[in-house]
Amino acid sequence: MKKKALAFIMALALVVSAFGGFKASASSLNEDKMREVLLTVKEKLNIGNDYENFTQDFYENGSGKTIWYFYWSNEDGSESVNVTADNKGRIMGYHLYDSKNRGKVTVPNYTKNEAIPFAEAFIRKAAAELDGKVKCVSSSYRSYSQEYTLRFIRVENGIDMADNYANVTVNSIDGSVSAFSTNWEYDVKIPAAEKLISTEAAKEKLDSAIDMKLEYRLGWDSKTGEPKVFLAYAPSRGYASVNAKSGRVYTTKHYDSEEDYMDDADEENSFEAADTGTGSIDKNAGLSDAEISKLEELKDLISAEEAVKMILNNPYLYKEEGVSYAEYVHLYSGNDGSYVWNINLQDERPFEDIDFDKYYDGFYYRSSIYAEMDAKTGEILSYFASVRDMYEYPEEELANLKVNYTKKQCKAVFTDFVKSVNADKFAETKLSDTSKNLIIGYDAETNKSTYGGYAFTYTRYHENIPFSANSIYGTVEAITGKVTSYNLNWTDVEFPSSKDMISEKAAYDAYVDARNLDLAYELVTVYSDNYTKSTAKARLVYGLKKDFRGYIDALTGKHVDYSGNEYVEKTGNFEYTDIAGSKYERTILLLAGMGIGFEGNEFKPEQTITRGELLALITKNYFYYPSYSAFDYDIVTIDSDDADPEADKKNEEKLTRETAAETVIEYLGMGELAKLDIYKTGYADEASIKKVGAVALAKGLGLITAAKGNSFKPSQKFTRGEAAELVMNIMTMNSIY
Repeated sequence: MKKKALAFIMALALVVSAFGGFKASASSLNEDKMREVLLTVKEKLNIGNDYENFTQDFYENGSGKTIWYFYWSNEDGSESVNVTADNKGRIMGYHLYDSKNRGKVTVPNYTKNEAIPFAEAFIRKAAAELDGKVKCVSSSYRSYSQEYTLRFIRVENGIDMADNYANVTVNSIDGSVSAFSTNWEYDVKIPAAEKLISTEAAKEKLDSAIDMKLEYRLGWDSKTGEPKVFLAYAPSRGYASVNAKSGRVYTTKHYDSEEDYMDDADEENSFEAADTGTGSIDKNAGLSDAEISKLEELKDLISAEEAVKMILNNPYLYKEEGVSYAEYVHLYSGNDGSYVWNINLQDERPFEDIDFDKYYDGFYYRSSIYAEMDAKTGEILSYFASVRDMYEYPEEELANLKVNYTKKQCKAVFTDFVKSVNADKFAETKLSDTSKNLIIGYDAETNKSTYGGYAFTYTRYHENIPFSANSIYGTVEAITGKVTSYNLNWTDVEFPSSKDMISEKAAYDAYVDARNLDLAYELVTVYSDNYTKSTAKARLVYGLKKDFRGYIDALTGKHVDYSGNEYVEKTGNFEYTDIAGSKYERTILLLAGMGIGFEGNEFKPEQTITRGELLALITKNYFYYPSYSAFDYDIVTIDSDDADPEADKKNEEKLTRETAAETVIEYLGMGELAKLDIYKTGYADEASIKKVGAVALAKGLGLITAAKGNSFKPSQKFTRGEAAELVMNIMTMNSIY
């Protein structure tokens, strides 16, 4: 109890300290006000006087926002209530804890939709101001506590205002509410929804704020698992909206002052889209053909000694005196037949030959080089040499350091080096970024640093379109004019032609279609008094509602993911249109509320289920996960790019009642147990059952029972609806055992 209060006080101290000496006003923190808020809260939440312990905390921030924190508990802490409320007694947060209701896993009594009225009733009681102004938009389920957490968003004038919301946690067994939280601006002025511009007009306005950037992207083929290049457009901004009345374009939701808020049409707060040996036949005796083939590949490779010499003797590369000791050289072979030397060189001088007192503050600096080289061609793939900065020079040397090369000269050095290493690849690039690096001096009076080097990035282009996944990067030290680092990031892939690509305008239209341009209220934050105060303002806008994941394919105009495959939106809510009136309807709805079901808007309860579909459904079950050691992992390999073809074929098998029993018993880790010749099912048609052990276990555990009367009907199809009941039976079994 004391620890909980102390933790809150410490957190409170951090919140208050952020406002730089702010002090709560005497009118806010007093006995009468606390009594008023406390009584209001207790009445709304029906909190009696049965709790032995009670504590409270209070804080008020620089914007005048006042928060009361109340905590009730019984003597042993097994029951407690936490409430946060503002100075008007409006509930901001509520949490009820009762240890007696925890840990017992069972099957829900209420579906997700049946839980919504319980949540709405609580809102009417605890936050009457929200009543009639919210709608439930999503839910999640926690199996341990058997609770739905329902998310409600604010609705004004029939228009969504998702920046304001309330979360309500409802017990699926008895409908009780254990938690409530809200983010709600009670005093914000809501613009009227009248005299609005059209959606098409808003779309045209938004076009001026969003550019669609064309670029080649590196992805992966979902079928082969191989890298692939695709041509795509990406939006230049992640946020933009249009005032639904005036047509004013917004590019930010946060403003430093009231003046900035009024002048925000001129804001330019944009950001880039993310991109998101040889040997005789005798020597090879006992070797396989594959092993001999690999030995043959080695005979034309550059030796380790030659590779080290090529690195140390390259006139463009930076290296300090004494660096020649090869700490290791490692030859890597790739599946594509490539060979790469990894070379690590160190200062060869013994420790005793290094004057430790020479270095600043006794710091010991020791130089090194790391490089990668193509063992077939000798091409340097990457290079990194350690370079001293201002803290690693003795003071007398630091004072005499002189920058001898300009940025232009350093660029010329790097260009010449790359051309000497790989002119063909360099010809496919363009300089995309230049920056300073390597600080070798600092003037405290002017607060300026002296830089001793430059970094250069060259991006790969194809058909004059950038391919940012491939690049050449390097740094040049401006004292010696030597290359201190180099990295080639290159992929050997086929580029799709840009000949038939869609226009930027068509890409923009596809982008807007993918996100949906919707009318909505949104909240913006306006800061003042050096960010110590903030005000929320509401505006009615046309905005791009959905989160946008991926790109617009420049050849097809389709929404694709980051790998270039067509984007498929995950619904996750399992809202089905074909289960009304089915005898499995309620079971399917209960499972759907827990996030268990099939994607799409059809469950197809009478359709024969495949083995893969059944396993996919079972593995979404939060209640039972057998140890992987208990069964063959291939059994649950569903929709995997690298799955075993035989396992995939098996997963496509349509199940009978008998094979369904066998599948679930195997999944539960009892496959070997089912093979024992000790079982009787008691069914009238047992003679026609081949997997007697699996059927008997499925019956005994209450998973799959008789089809009709006392007959199991082993060869009868096993439907998706029956699979839903099976998953529910697994949950029931788990609650019993």
